[in-house]
Amino acid sequence: MNFSAIRAQARRAVHDTLAAPATYQHTETGAEYPVSVRHRGKVEAVGTSGSSFAQLLATQDFIIFDADELTALDLELRVNGIVSIDIGGTTLVFVLEAAEPSTGPVDRPWRATQKKQPRK
Repeated sequence: MNFSAIRAQARRAVHDTLAAPATYQHTETGAEYPVSVRHRGKVEAVGTSGSSFAQLLATQDFIIFDADELTALDLELRVNGIVSIDIGGTTLVFVLEAAEPSTGPVDRPWRATQKKQPRK
């Protein structure tokens, strides 16, 4: 087995193990599609507050889709598409911002922003 095949097999195992059930709502048609996604958050230092003791941090959310699943659904993701992820009875809602460069044969990452839920 060559390195590319091993890498694809490993990425498939990661996605199958860590993905959560979700729903993608298309921005133009409003149609909803069941998908499996992974969420990844990233924290970056973006500057300092003027002293060497404090850094300004920014967070960025990523939603990672399964390329094969998107192909099987004939689904083309769109900016402003809505992704609702069900995690143990709690639903997290994200708005897609931009497709990130493909990171391999399985993953299709999108930069996203989490929608704030109204306080009860």
